Amino acid sequence: MNDWEKKRKFRAFIFSKVSLCLLVLVLGSALRGTWNLYYKSKEAEINKARVAYELSELTKRQDFLKKELTRLNTPLGKESVIREKYNVKKEGEEVVVVLPKEKQKAEVSASGIRNKMSHFFGDFVDFFR
Repeated sequence: MNDWEKKRKFRAFIFSKVSLCLLVLVLGSALRGTWNLYYKSKEAEINKARVAYELSELTKRQDFLKKELTRLNTPLGKESVIREKYNVKKEGEEVVVVLPKEKQKAEVSASGIRNKMSHFFGDFVDFFR
């Protein structure tokens, strides 16, 4: 075989349908791998941003809890917690209870009916005297 016959067989093999199909398969798998790598990198960026946000939130919470802990370790802080939880007072202090608006209206309307009823019966009794 001559040199040019070897080259012709080599070119015939390279440009054959089988070799072109193999080439397309190799390129397809390479593109698929590249696309998967790109997708994973985007997911990693999103996760990195989410974790950075969570870290900042947790850092803020840690700072708040440290400040709250130092406040609660003082006598005034302990006293405030006890007053909030157990509704206690010191000697000489008075406790003011503020009712919600619905209860206030109910009590006012009930006392208004009582006043009207007592006024009516008082007038009725006075009429017969």
